Amino acid sequence: MPLNNLGVGTVVDLSRWGLRREPTVAEGGDLATFSGDKLLGGPQAGFIVGHRDLIAQINRNPLKQALRLDKIRIAALQATLRLCRDPDRLANRLAVLQMLARPQPDIAAQAKRRRSPRLRPSAQGATLRLRQPAGRARCRRPRSRRPGCG
Repeated sequence: MPLNNLGVGTVVDLSRWGLRREPTVAEGGDLATFSGDKLLGGPQAGFIVGHRDLIAQINRNPLKQALRLDKIRIAALQATLRLCRDPDRLANRLAVLQMLARPQPDIAAQAKRRRSPRLRPSAQGATLRLRQPAGRARCRRPRSRRPGCG
């Protein structure tokens, strides 16, 4: 029973929008885990998908009760997954994909507009160059500044 952690997870092939191809959930193998909030664009949630018999075993585990989603998150995930049924319109309807699929000159222009006015004088004339990322995309959440959080 190989377990495949897809990390950010995607249900459609991203290469159709000029992005690097990531393994899709359907290619995850017998059992796969992935995030519901990053590339999928839904609320924060973790998915475990796979063969029916393996999911049945997981459902019998008592920890499943503590890790289940509430009805609001389930409704939000259903709405997000409905968008994925129509991949031709997905980039127009899913905000995270709209942002990722923009042309690089648009991203560079936005970065220039948002450049912090508090930059050191030596950095004011810095040039912004965009490159394709070398590894898989990882979204990192900033650590909390409150003690005991993050």
